[in-house]
Amino acid sequence: MAFIPNDRPVLGKDLDAIRQSYGITTTDACFLFGLSMTRWMHAVRRDPDLPLADTSLAVLARFMDKYPELYLLPKFPEPSDVFEKIRGVKGYDELNSRHFSLILGAESTAANRWLKQGGRQSPSVVRLLWHINEALDHTNPRGKPKADVGLSGVSQKEVINELFEMAKLEASLRGTVDLFKEGRWQVIKQIDRVRVRDTKRSRAMAAKKAAATATEPEAVD
Repeated sequence: MAFIPNDRPVLGKDLDAIRQSYGITTTDACFLFGLSMTRWMHAVRRDPDLPLADTSLAVLARFMDKYPELYLLPKFPEPSDVFEKIRGVKGYDELNSRHFSLILGAESTAANRWLKQGGRQSPSVVRLLWHINEALDHTNPRGKPKADVGLSGVSQKEVINELFEMAKLEASLRGTVDLFKEGRWQVIKQIDRVRVRDTKRSRAMAAKKAAATATEPEAVD
């Protein structure tokens, strides 16, 4: 049942209402609506009670509100489904949750929360699970891929082998020599967020501040 009324324009807050009705993250909502995070924040946080400036977006919101079954995002698999699918491949039947976490780029204990406690995954983990699941669904143990996917001659075991090798390679390039022995990903420090970016605007503001400081009268002892 549509909830956007017919007696007013579509407002910024209606986008967030649709997001909540779908049970998705803001990141996924931005993809659905074709918005940057900045535009989303302006519409939903800054101007929630104002009509959307983008009229095409307003019509899109009404259409999605009317037909929620036309869902653009793929159906993401549960971690437990992918975990069991990998364990069903010969040679990986003893895969443990620790290694499952690590090949997904997560801390070694993350899968315990996903598998036993229903913990949420980050958007990147969710998407990685989808890609792994799709690859396994479109290959088989004999290496004969389905015709509609270009996984030429790749078997399920080869897909998983490559996943392990990708994880080990990325870990080694980040400073972890043996990912599965050490059981952790190296934490790389991010750029100090407090540091001002060197842009035309930041330089102009710095010059303005310097000029204002230079014109201030000196303190008298």
